[in-house]
Amino acid sequence: MTTRLAGLVVGVLFTLAFGGPAAAQSRAAGLGVLAAVTATDVVRLLAESGIKGAVAGRDQVGDPLVTYKLGGRTVRVYFYDCANATCRGLQLSAGFAFEPRPTLVAVNRFNRAHRYGRVYLDEEGDPILESDLGLDGGVTGSSIKEWAGTFAMLLDDFLNEFKVR
Repeated sequence: MTTRLAGLVVGVLFTLAFGGPAAAQSRAAGLGVLAAVTATDVVRLLAESGIKGAVAGRDQVGDPLVTYKLGGRTVRVYFYDCANATCRGLQLSAGFAFEPRPTLVAVNRFNRAHRYGRVYLDEEGDPILESDLGLDGGVTGSSIKEWAGTFAMLLDDFLNEFKVR
């Protein structure tokens, strides 16, 4: 019983001393760590990384959506785990329709060679390139910019691998 009471007292003192979870999030935000983002945040971060013309909107279920052009191709940023337009998960996605369509063997070869993204074939057999980023635990704005830069390299590799013009 005394051990439990001592543990409870230490926990209460720790919370009082350091302000609890809300203060921890506030301190983290001051350091540039993000546990959730809005479409406006993503548009700003993309602009800071040199990607101009990103537009915020909504997807078919009402969640935020950002679209932009990269090498003449449309890239979409889908938002997941949202509450009040602030979201804890992001996905970059670019879809393609070209002939000849890639085979599963070619798609699997690409996926084995590329760690930070994936390609799959949709219902019509068209390839979709995607990359996910979870924000639980926090990430920096620089991490989000780096993720977008990595996707740009993946997109370039995809276009070269599948000889998309």
